[in-house]
Amino acid sequence: GSWKSASAGGSHIEGGRWTHNPQYVLTISAAATVEISVERPSNKWDRLLKTNTMSALLGLYVLRGEEGGKPIRSPTAAMANIVHQTTFMPNHEVKATLFLEPQPNGAPYILMPATFGEGMR
Repeated sequence: GSWKSASAGGSHIEGGRWTHNPQYVLTISAAATVEISVERPSNKWDRLLKTNTMSALLGLYVLRGEEGGKPIRSPTAAMANIVHQTTFMPNHEVKATLFLEPQPNGAPYILMPATFGEGMR
């Protein structure tokens, strides 16, 4: 996936479009420690980090998903289902090591990378 105009929603702090960021499904069938890593290309983002540092910060949300793995678009529902949120950093990679358990009815977790500011792509 990638950030496009419609999917560059920023963070939950910077506006109401943060749930429009790309969302990836992670299904856990047994309790496990998982390492999640999201990376972006440095050749493009180095320039953006110099010119618009705060908005270009990279972070990751891990949410409890809904049965069927549909994207979560409601900001209220997303806030209520945050399992983990990384610090937004001026890096090209963000990592999280989490202990996750299977969700009821096989519902997945949702991995949602985000920039701090809206519209960064």
